[in-house]
Amino acid sequence: MIIQTENLSENELETIANIWLQSNLSTHDFIPAKYWHDNFDSVKNQLDAANIYLAYDNDDIVGFMGMNNNYIEGIFIQEPNMHSGLGKDLIHSAKENFDQLNLSVYSKNQYAIEFYLGQGFIKISEGMDNDTEELEIEMTWSKSQLTQEKKTVIIILITLFIISGILVWYFTKKKPNTLLKNLSYGLMLVIFISAKFAIPNHNQSDNTSHESEPRSSYNNKKKSINKSSKKQHSSKRNSTSDSEDNLKYYAQAFGNQDAESIQKTIGGPYSTSTLDGNIVFNWKTKLGTMIRIDDNSTGITTVYLKDSSKPNNLGEKLYTGHTIYQKSQNSYSNYN
Repeated sequence: MIIQTENLSENELETIANIWLQSNLSTHDFIPAKYWHDNFDSVKNQLDAANIYLAYDNDDIVGFMGMNNNYIEGIFIQEPNMHSGLGKDLIHSAKENFDQLNLSVYSKNQYAIEFYLGQGFIKISEGMDNDTEELEIEMTWSKSQLTQEKKTVIIILITLFIISGILVWYFTKKKPNTLLKNLSYGLMLVIFISAKFAIPNHNQSDNTSHESEPRSSYNNKKKSINKSSKKQHSSKRNSTSDSEDNLKYYAQAFGNQDAESIQKTIGGPYSTSTLDGNIVFNWKTKLGTMIRIDDNSTGITTVYLKDSSKPNNLGEKLYTGHTIYQKSQNSYSNYN
């Protein structure tokens, strides 16, 4: 059972804080235990003010998920309750409330990465966590997300369905054969049932799930976007709808980053300039360069795809939202 709450009792707070500590100690053995113990009190205070999803086994809290708007700050399950489906239930609860979810996970936590991939998340970037000096993977999920692999499967199934329909007609009208006609009908039924599983149902998160959850808590941490872009790619937009969706995911992630964190990475994948007195950030991604403009007068951030043929290189508008200038003080800074 999953219950969402923003008002934790003292006992509930103490329980989930201890789950947080024990989960991180058992999961992240590549990070000194002192790190987690030193930050216990700070994280406990942050949890008390967080949007929390509690996972229950009968009347006992056995796990939880912390959310910051549509960002999953962390999911933590007690060891005895691993592989029970609670992690999937927590993700499903978040998917019911948001059209898009973002998170980051340590690259060494392969169980967590595979779990999130199984829940329909995709990798969008990598970056270094300055606190732990560990590499993190940024991931995102969207209700409109449809992978190219699933599109290919659907096309194949539709083709096979049409062929089986032709066979039914052929063995009914042209060359009557009851056995082959029935076999063709059976093939159509199998293809139809297979298509129901292949086409994603956004109201059911387990359609793309793995057989089991990670054996540990899923480490997430809010970070600046993509600190390790390797190459400069063309700014021309990929013609496939899959790339169009990914562009929007990248743009929203870029627009949702606080300006202070981006400034710290200038010289890597980011560069900065000004336009009409407003700060402009450029981000080189594998899908092209994105331009973010923070309008000082309105407090609005807009992200464009760079297009050299357009005035000021401002091509298609990909994202608009309120400008985030600075992270909240200690906001989940150690909530992994």
